[in-house]
Amino acid sequence: MLVLGISLSAVGFLTAQQYFKSGEQQEFERQAAHYIQTVVNSVQIYEEYVLDLAHEFEGSTPLDRWQFNDYAGPRLKRNQGLLALAWIPFVSAGRRGEFEEKAHDDGLPGFRIREQGETGGLIDAGLRDFYLPVYYALPFDQDREFLGVDLYSLDEFRSALEAAGEGGHPVVIPWSQHGNSRPASTEFQIIRPVYDSTGSADIGAPRKQRLKGFVAGALKLDTIIESVVDELTTPAWLDIYVYRRQESVDTDLLLFRPSEMRAEQADPLSRAKIADGLFNRQSFAIGDMDLTVVVKPVDTKYSFESSILPYWVGSFGLLLTLFTAYSLAATQNRARVIEQTVTERTTALSDANISLHNEILERQRAEMEMRRAKDQAEVANRAKSEFLAMVSHELRTPLNAIIGFSDIMSQEVFGPVTNKKYKGYVGDISKSGNHLLGLINNILDLSKVESGRFGLSEQTVSLSDGISETLRLVSELAKAGDVYMDYTEPRDLPDLRGDKQAIRQILLNLLSNAIKFTEPNGHVRIDANLDRSGQLVLAIEDTGIGIPEESIDSIFEPFTQVDSSLSRQFEGTGLGLPLTRSLVELHDGSVDLESSLGKGTKVTVIFPRDRVVNATTH
Repeated sequence: MLVLGISLSAVGFLTAQQYFKSGEQQEFERQAAHYIQTVVNSVQIYEEYVLDLAHEFEGSTPLDRWQFNDYAGPRLKRNQGLLALAWIPFVSAGRRGEFEEKAHDDGLPGFRIREQGETGGLIDAGLRDFYLPVYYALPFDQDREFLGVDLYSLDEFRSALEAAGEGGHPVVIPWSQHGNSRPASTEFQIIRPVYDSTGSADIGAPRKQRLKGFVAGALKLDTIIESVVDELTTPAWLDIYVYRRQESVDTDLLLFRPSEMRAEQADPLSRAKIADGLFNRQSFAIGDMDLTVVVKPVDTKYSFESSILPYWVGSFGLLLTLFTAYSLAATQNRARVIEQTVTERTTALSDANISLHNEILERQRAEMEMRRAKDQAEVANRAKSEFLAMVSHELRTPLNAIIGFSDIMSQEVFGPVTNKKYKGYVGDISKSGNHLLGLINNILDLSKVESGRFGLSEQTVSLSDGISETLRLVSELAKAGDVYMDYTEPRDLPDLRGDKQAIRQILLNLLSNAIKFTEPNGHVRIDANLDRSGQLVLAIEDTGIGIPEESIDSIFEPFTQVDSSLSRQFEGTGLGLPLTRSLVELHDGSVDLESSLGKGTKVTVIFPRDRVVNATTH
């Protein structure tokens, strides 16, 4: 026993030592990965400033000087790592004079397209096929003398401009001013081409023929890194290296920021020493320049041998061994008592298991009965729907004849109806027949939906036209009830993809209900618009009698009304709202009802974004 305990203690010591080392490594990997990703994201955000500015110039109406200043000024002020932004338009030789005069009118008196002379000074540019002068630039005071300089005439810019213009991608070069590179190796500029993407451009033409110009932005990498370090809670034991990467190899060391623990010994380590031990790295790109960020902890941060945790584990194992040996004797004495107790409780548990088994069988039988009852209910529901559909079809044929003959008599097609009472009776027959036909149609449609036989005939439907036509249909009903209809047709209301008849049935049901249940001198308001997520929202709100809160959930059940007396007062059957919700759900939409008793009701229908067509983005 003692030999086994000592062996296990030794194993525990070694395991704890290895576990402690693995845990420290995982903690470093987690912190380093988060820190590197934050640095990469911050650098790429600065690149996005340049790319976003290029998008502004790609439209049919490019930015003027003031719009450029409004875009560039705040970003330069907020971000110290963004040194400058500039717009370099493409100017053909034939447009040079016109371009220079436009610059004079644009607040740049004396503006000329210039180039660098043999002595290094700026002179008027010679005759060439085209020019790429700096036209807009911020900071203005710093880059004033650089305005008008044809960058294509400068050797260090020419190859970069050609590569960007023909390749269609951003190019990165060292940041220079008047042709002279600044000494700091962490300052770069991104040159991004801008092409004509309007309808007047020949999209099939080579990129060079569609070139409108270039956007340039200067970045200071060390300032960007410092701003990230200042904002993050940076570990005091983490060194940061940034390399330029060429052909999958980290070559030039662009930036080294030592940790606080190594501030006095600020010499960067060689790549071989960095790779020896813990480190983390991630490569990313700015334009066509590949960079690698490497973080490495200082040597004193992870000294696994100095931890006393493994020794505690080994000591605890030895103490546990002694305690176990002492306890074993006492345990053997108690074993006999426990064995007897276990025998007694096993017998009791066996009896309990038999009772539990019987209870499970009873529950299984009950579940089978419930499942059988559910299946029977579903069969009965399908039979009900099929019966309603069959009866509705059979009733429509004679009912159409009754309505048709009553209309012929009402219009006196075959001669006048001399008795006024007969005329009234004929009108009552026609009105009642149409009311019954509408009820049968609703029952038929609802039964089709419930039985899954209602197929949508999808097409592009104008919701605006549907609302207008439905308002005309219910105008007489509104006029008879002295109800004011409030609807202002919105501008640019998009169309819907759906069943035209179903959508008009939805509108007719909702508007008819709103008018029927609104007292005289009340009003019904119709609103239709797109919400922020692109869904089409139709809202119909009335000032009618309203619905009690406890009845709202049941109002969508077929043949249900809040008060049965309402069916007599308002000639309702309780089918309008259930059918409406079913038709909306067939279009993947939803219906929401808000109501307050005595104050009115608001029904909101929402059609999903994928059913909206011809939507205009505001």
